[in-house]
Amino acid sequence: MSNILDIMKILESNRQRGFLMNTNNLTEDIVEKIAKVAHEVNRAYCVAIYDNSKAPWEQTPELLRNSTKSGIRHLAKNPDINPQQAHEEWLAYKVKEGWIYGRVIDNENKKHPCLVPYNELSQADKVKDNLFRAIVKNLLELHL
Repeated sequence: MSNILDIMKILESNRQRGFLMNTNNLTEDIVEKIAKVAHEVNRAYCVAIYDNSKAPWEQTPELLRNSTKSGIRHLAKNPDINPQQAHEEWLAYKVKEGWIYGRVIDNENKKHPCLVPYNELSQADKVKDNLFRAIVKNLLELHL
């Protein structure tokens, strides 16, 4: 896990050196590519913490892929939001899509254990949120 945290620090450092994001250049192709990378990094992190529940991007249901892409578009428009604000945006998106709290992820019945306020997330889930933000923000800067 320390390798992932090191990568996050490097990516955040690179982001702070700064490119300005121009969301006018954000095509669906770029969103799809960034979503795939962010998903696969998140999946690798999950495997590292003994969570093998994430499918590869190509096998991920469209409903979940759309959620990831929505998060990318939101970060592109709001690059300086903090982790709590990013989680609140994700939470609002999920609720709008009909998701409810559930003790385990149940895609078919739209239940998710992270449908809670940010301060109630586990440390592992907060790391996933931060990892997603760092990956997306840096890839957006490369592409925009």
